[in-house]
Amino acid sequence: MSGIITIVNAQDYKTYNLNSYYTPDIVRNYLDLNGLLSQESDLGHYQSTSKINGNVYGSYYHLVNTRKKICELRSGISLSGGGNTMKRFYEKIISKNNSFSNGDFINIRYKFYNNSKYFLSTDTHINYYYDSNSNNNTDSLLRRDYSSSSQHNILGGLSVGIGKGRIEHITDAVQTVYLIEALQNKGLLKKDFDDNDIFDLSQKISTIKNKRFLDSRQKLIEEITKVDSFIVSNNKINKQDAAYFTTLYDIWLNGANFERKTGRIIELKIQPNIYFKNQFTTNVSQINNQNDYTEQYKISDRNYRLGIYYLNEKSINYKWQKSFNAQAEAAISNNYQLTDKSTSTKTTNESLYKTANSNVSYRLGYYPNTRTNIYGQLSNRTDLNYYSQINNNNSETISTAKDVYNISEIAIGTYYYFSPNLRLSANATVRNYFNIYDITANISANNRFTNNLTLSITYLVF
Repeated sequence: MSGIITIVNAQDYKTYNLNSYYTPDIVRNYLDLNGLLSQESDLGHYQSTSKINGNVYGSYYHLVNTRKKICELRSGISLSGGGNTMKRFYEKIISKNNSFSNGDFINIRYKFYNNSKYFLSTDTHINYYYDSNSNNNTDSLLRRDYSSSSQHNILGGLSVGIGKGRIEHITDAVQTVYLIEALQNKGLLKKDFDDNDIFDLSQKISTIKNKRFLDSRQKLIEEITKVDSFIVSNNKINKQDAAYFTTLYDIWLNGANFERKTGRIIELKIQPNIYFKNQFTTNVSQINNQNDYTEQYKISDRNYRLGIYYLNEKSINYKWQKSFNAQAEAAISNNYQLTDKSTSTKTTNESLYKTANSNVSYRLGYYPNTRTNIYGQLSNRTDLNYYSQINNNNSETISTAKDVYNISEIAIGTYYYFSPNLRLSANATVRNYFNIYDITANISANNRFTNNLTLSITYLVF
C-alpha cells in the first residue's frame, strides 16, 4: 500500500508591492445640506421673553482624478440669524436684539500632468464673511438706546506651482490584501490571487466606493455584491457560506479605517493673498444721556509667499508605512490699518512682516490589523520673523521686532477602532521650545520642555 502526500504552499500576500498601485479615473460628488430652526418663549410676573434662531448650511465637493488631471472643488455657504425680545412690565422697557451672519467660500485646485509626471498646479480660494448685530432699548417715553455693529471680511488668493511626482491613495489596495489574507487564513480560497488579480480587485473597489448612492443601505449592498461577483467570477472561492460572507463584510467595514498613501512629490509654489476687513459700529443713547458716536475700523493685508515642498510616502508592506515631509517658505506681508472714531482723531498704522520657516518631519506607522494603528513621529520647525510698525500720521516707526523660534517634537500614539463608529485614541508628546526675541533692542530668550498625554474616545452617532 502506498500513498502520496501533496503539500501546497500558501501564497504570501504580505509581499505584494502596494507602491505599484494607482487609482482608476474617478469622479466624485458630495452635497451636504442641513438646517435648524428653534423658538422659545417665557412669560413671567415681571417680564416676558421670546427668542427665535435659525441656521442653514450647505457644502459641495467635486473631485476628478485622472492620469492627466486632478481637480478638486470645495464650496460652501452658511446663513444664521436670530432675534429676541424682552419686555419688563414695571420699568416699561422693551429690549430687542437681532443678529445675522453669512459665510461663503470656494476653493478650486488643479494639477495638470504630462507623461513624465511633471505638473503645473493652481490653487484659487475666496472666503467671505459678514455679520451684524443690533440692540434697541425703548422706554415708556419712546426714548431709546441703540447700538449696532457690522463687519465684512474678504480673503482671496491664488497660488501657482510647478513640480514633479504624484501621491497615490492605496487604501483600497491595502484593504484588498487584508481581504485575501483573511479568506486564505480561513481556508476559503480555491485559487491564489496573482498580482494582476490584486490590482484589478483594488481598482474595482476604488470605482464602486466613488459611486453615488442616496441610500446608505443600498450602497453597502451594491458594494458587497460587486466584490463578491469579482471573486466568484474569477473562481477564487471554495464556497459562498456564512464564513465567507462574514469575512467579506468585516473586512469591508474595517479594512479601510486608516488612509494609506504612496509616492513622492516636489513642488515650487508662489502664492499671493489679499485680505480686507471693514468694521462699522454705531451707538445712540437717549435713555442714559451718553454722547452718540460712530467708529470705523479697516484692515487690508497683502501677502506674498514663496515655498518649496517635498513629500515622500512609502508603504514598506501592508503593515508598515513611512512618511517624510520637508518644506521651506519665505513670505512678506504689508498690513494697513485705519481707525476712525467720531470722538477722536483718525489714525492709520502700517506694518511690515518678513518671515521664513522650515519644517521637517518623519513618521513611521505600524498596522498590526485592520483596527489598530501605532505610530511614532519626529518633527522640527524653525521660524525667523521680522516685524516693524509705522504710524502714518507722523511717519514715525513705533516698534520693530525680530525673533527666532524653534520647536522640536517626539510623539507616539495609537488608534483603535472598536467599530466603524467607535474609536479610541491615545497620544504622548514631548516638545522643546526655543525662542530668542528682540523688540526695540530689548533681547530675551526662552527655552523650555513640555509633555502632553491625551486619551480620547470618539463615537459617531450617524
